[in-house]
Amino acid sequence: MLDIIPQMCYTVFVLLYLSLGGNQMEYIKVSKAAEKWGISPRRVRILCAEGKIPGTIRKGKLYMVPADAEKPRDG
Repeated sequence: MLDIIPQMCYTVFVLLYLSLGGNQMEYIKVSKAAEKWGISPRRVRILCAEGKIPGTIRKGKLYMVPADAEKPRDG
């Protein structure tokens, strides 16, 4: 449980920053990230859930991945 706190704090920070008119970051859907990186959408969702893609935001059941995010290394 404690390992998700930094990701949650980052997500809250990003949402607050954007709501205050900060630099608008562009996000893509999991399916687009999967296509871009040559992996399955399921694998992208797992990486998001594990907090391995910095800047990812969860909206309900959906994950939004920063458009400029790099594919995380396996392992």
